[in-house]
Amino acid sequence: MKIYLKYGLYYALGSILWALISYVLGIERMENGNLITLISIVIPISCIYLGIKEKRDKENNGFITYSKAFNLGLSITAVAIVISTVFTYFHIKYINTGLIEFVKNKQYIKMQEQGMDELAIEQGLSFSEPFMTPIGFTLTSFVMSFLVGIIISLIVAAILKRPDPQEIS
Repeated sequence: MKIYLKYGLYYALGSILWALISYVLGIERMENGNLITLISIVIPISCIYLGIKEKRDKENNGFITYSKAFNLGLSITAVAIVISTVFTYFHIKYINTGLIEFVKNKQYIKMQEQGMDELAIEQGLSFSEPFMTPIGFTLTSFVMSFLVGIIISLIVAAILKRPDPQEIS
């Protein structure tokens, strides 16, 4: 199996499992969203890192250029996002149907705590309304996951690059 497919599948499956565990245990509704974010970021970092490292060490005799490492990271991300996006839609539409309402309420409370008046809160919530649908959540998730994948790929490629000295000279 191609490395980008293998680690893209690991990334997608890890993300899906984490989403389901978070849902079943109610972790996604906890106040400390930083823990959820921290754990969920470990999955793509690990998969992109391990995929690039495997390509470098097992297929390229210990060498890989920055651009090839970066492109592999993006390929892993693309596979994962396609699968995860489909899951996200079905998860929000059919499994975790209360998530959108939970997020809306959380936004409302946060705006109140910031001292916003009702008119400002209503305007703020109306701005986010298009994103408060299963499709809106899914598209937002797709874009954010892609941006995160780009950033992780840039960093991991810089860490793992090891150009072949014979190609340089």
